[in-house]
Amino acid sequence: MCQENNITKSRKGKHLEYRERQSIERWYNKDKRTKVEIAGLLERTEKTIRNEIKRGLVKNLTNSIKFQCLTYTI
Repeated sequence: MCQENNITKSRKGKHLEYRERQSIERWYNKDKRTKVEIAGLLERTEKTIRNEIKRGLVKNLTNSIKFQCLTYTI
């Protein structure tokens, strides 16, 4: 089996650069581009883009923790 249609450069084990993360954030949030489009623009796999977006979407639980602590101290 030969993969002749491989469009990405061999970047296995390489980290995303800061400017690439900024581009992903801008294209995904503001320009509403799909993950496949972003992967093509950055010449990365779609899985890398999905993982990066998933990692960036962490829910902030600080307010609910403070609220719970206040309710227990009364």
